[in-house]
Amino acid sequence: EEANVSTKTVDLEMKESVKPADELTIPDDKPKEDVPSSATEESSEEEYEDMGDPRQEIIDILQDVQSPGTFAIGGSCEGKLIMPGLEVDGCGPIGLPLSESQAKELAKRCEQAPFGRGSKTIVDKTVRNTFQLAPEHFQVTNPGWNKEMKNLTEQVCKGLGVEAD
Repeated sequence: EEANVSTKTVDLEMKESVKPADELTIPDDKPKEDVPSSATEESSEEEYEDMGDPRQEIIDILQDVQSPGTFAIGGSCEGKLIMPGLEVDGCGPIGLPLSESQAKELAKRCEQAPFGRGSKTIVDKTVRNTFQLAPEHFQVTNPGWNKEMKNLTEQVCKGLGVEAD
């Protein structure tokens, strides 16, 4: 009976302690029917260690990373987040949440949003069907908005362990 494995080509820069391989055979994570799953997990881990698996090397490297923050942050604005006072040329003030009629009016004034593919910037609705509005066509009129965004940005940056400008 043929073993249940998949072959993948690995293109990683490896440390000198790990010899590069043209092909690396990685067992599927699916347990075999006649072997208990815990035994399969143990044997898979042993195989990776014996093979010098680059995935384990990446995990080891990432575990050694020292960071003053976390990779994600969340929280509540405790009902204190203010509205931006968004006004769009030809539409007037835009309320949030956005109504269907306002969304249609906004779409008329927007252009299809492009995205990057390699060195090119293209528009492809099958990949990204999104609109954008040029900054010269809208205003944020709430005088407290910039201060609120600055405070929020500082809190997020502190939690992520990065400096706020």
